[in-house]
Amino acid sequence: MAMLSVTVLTILWLGQSARVVWTQGPLPAPSLSFYRPRFGRNIQLFSDVELICTLPTNVRLPITVSFSWANQSLSAIHSLTIQNRDDVRFTTKAIAANEGIYVCWYNASNTGDVSGTSNPANLTISSLPGPILVVPPFIPIGGNYTISCQTTTRFPNRTLALYYRQLPVTVGNEIFKLQGSAALLDRHDSITLSKWLVDGTETFEFVCRLEIVDFNQHIYLSPPSSPHPAIAEEAPIRLVPQYQGSKCLGQLEVQVRGSWGPVCQQIESWNPAMGSVVCRELGCGTLSSVSTKQDYNHKVDFSIGSILCRGSEGRLRECQIDEVQPLCNSRKGVKMVCSDALPTTKISVTGYREVSRVDISDEHSLELSCMFNAPWFGTEKLFMDLTRVSIDSYINVIDNVQIASGEEMRTMLHAPVLSGEYACRIRGSEQTVSSVRIFVSKWYKPNVGLIITALLTTASGAAILVYMCVYRVQKGETENAVTSQGVSTADPEASPRMESV
Repeated sequence: MAMLSVTVLTILWLGQSARVVWTQGPLPAPSLSFYRPRFGRNIQLFSDVELICTLPTNVRLPITVSFSWANQSLSAIHSLTIQNRDDVRFTTKAIAANEGIYVCWYNASNTGDVSGTSNPANLTISSLPGPILVVPPFIPIGGNYTISCQTTTRFPNRTLALYYRQLPVTVGNEIFKLQGSAALLDRHDSITLSKWLVDGTETFEFVCRLEIVDFNQHIYLSPPSSPHPAIAEEAPIRLVPQYQGSKCLGQLEVQVRGSWGPVCQQIESWNPAMGSVVCRELGCGTLSSVSTKQDYNHKVDFSIGSILCRGSEGRLRECQIDEVQPLCNSRKGVKMVCSDALPTTKISVTGYREVSRVDISDEHSLELSCMFNAPWFGTEKLFMDLTRVSIDSYINVIDNVQIASGEEMRTMLHAPVLSGEYACRIRGSEQTVSSVRIFVSKWYKPNVGLIITALLTTASGAAILVYMCVYRVQKGETENAVTSQGVSTADPEASPRMESV
């Protein structure tokens, strides 16, 4: 913001050049330059300024090197006697009293000869160390936020001022307005502003500036801090799967300022409650699993990290979010699976059609098969558990293995098989699972003697029955024959007779 840029008090070279006196002596003159900051540019108030006096190559030692103001002839403000040919440095503090034109020179210790003065070096304070404006990297809609303007200077008579303007910038709204200012006490280094956002319509941009009055009543104004916007975010989230088919698993991303970016966390700062909030916000059940192995080292518009949730939040934006950066760097992308992404399972009994109940004897073995069909998992393997619920409702895990979509987990149940309800379940799933009830009855080995006796008894009874039936039939036929013969002999007249005409 150019309007707030104020150049601090400087000592102009042209104003003092008439009083500068360069002297020539019998010894060659040294050269003077700025060692820090380089070339003497951007000298900040209260910073350390280091000058370096470079000696000629043919100088005879020992010598005494001196620094002085250029307008005070050879009145030294700092001197040092050296025994070897080294460059000599002079450090001073960048305050108003030390601004001016410096030169260096030397004299031979043995002869007293004095060199000519060096070229001048103009120490001019050009700026204050700018203040630091801190705006939360992420501001949720409906939340409060705090703006902070900070300075690292520890000198008295400091004043920080905070300015703002509304976004988007329109004609007549280009200029920043003063929000407020405060003089800092010795132990305070910042001023703060707290605001509450009711909705996403209040969007501002902030800058701050530092003012210092030194002991000589010189006023120094810093350049404004870098501007920072305060924009409330709706911050919708999504899980981006590697394969299409479900919205409830994949890489976690958040939309900020119209762009989607990944959530990247330090492994040690992973907060499991965050996964519960994400699955709840997406309507995907509960958190099933999470991993932080996928790197996001490629360039993205932004990444969000250092998220801390309590677990009771309705949306991820209600959690504490402390980082919005252009790269994930050493952080890892967050991939999670919610329970609604887990598919239903299928259980089958080898040798049987689709059944919900199987009755077998205790000497019979069974093979059960578990599988699931979820192409949105690709080749990723999930933990499959084969469980049995006993009569007393106790759940036992019979077998478990990692399988991919379309693969089978086969488990042989050797005799004697225990009765109960057998089910296939993907670990962490709340989906309905298919099951089969297996009932086992006790099979007793038959007694051979009893079987033979029973067979003989049955055969004897059958023989007697046959005999009796045959005997009765024969007896009945005989009696019928005798009866017919007796009737014919006793009453011959009883038969009808035909008379001739």
